[in-house]
Amino acid sequence: MTFVHKQRASAYERQKRIFLSPSSLTEGGVWIASEPLVGLERHRTGREDLGKHLLTALNNSRVGVPHPSRQEWGAVVKPLLDLAGNDDLGRVRERGDTLRD
Repeated sequence: MTFVHKQRASAYERQKRIFLSPSSLTEGGVWIASEPLVGLERHRTGREDLGKHLLTALNNSRVGVPHPSRQEWGAVVKPLLDLAGNDDLGRVRERGDTLRD
């Protein structure tokens, strides 16, 4: 029996900012970043606010979203890269953690 997490979110820390992204499971079985994305200033965000944003990200996680075509993959990660001010997903993920409900 395989256990599938029904809700998932990712948190990335980069240059004193925290980026939160809900993750959604595609019909093809792949977790992808989904919206809404949130960028927070680490030193201005208390634990309670961070917790609220994490719960919101988890609540926006979906199962069964359409699987992106080969041409659509760039659009899947673009909102996260734009929010992080970066064009390299590997760099954004260097200090990232995935959170699961």
